Amino acid sequence: SPPAGVCPPSPQPSTSSPACDLPCHWHPGRMGETPVLFLKVERLRRLFRARKYLVPVARGPDGTFGLGLTDDNEVMKLHSDTNAGLVFPGDQVIAVEGFALGRERLSAVLASEQFRERQHLTLSISRRRADVKDD
Repeated sequence: SPPAGVCPPSPQPSTSSPACDLPCHWHPGRMGETPVLFLKVERLRRLFRARKYLVPVARGPDGTFGLGLTDDNEVMKLHSDTNAGLVFPGDQVIAVEGFALGRERLSAVLASEQFRERQHLTLSISRRRADVKDD
């Protein structure tokens, strides 16, 4: 029996589950997959807790910008000191030279013909505000 307020999965999409009276919609997915709605809500919460900045960055001696990024373009680590003090772990890159990334990865955009030879770029980043605490 499912916990109170939770409909058991049904093999067919429906407006209600045969096992309860709660309105629900079954969506096939893999076990452990994060619901899309949860991800969207978390992105909105992050935007509320953040400020946007324009940050000039440069390629280092190794030819890279030295940013270790997640799939969502969040800076996890700086691989070189070239952009230290400008970009910090936790920053999220949202655009490069005014080109909004959306779901596209920064690495793919930087490899494009438009940006691959550029030594200096301006990144739009979202940085967590120090005055807003987590819930």
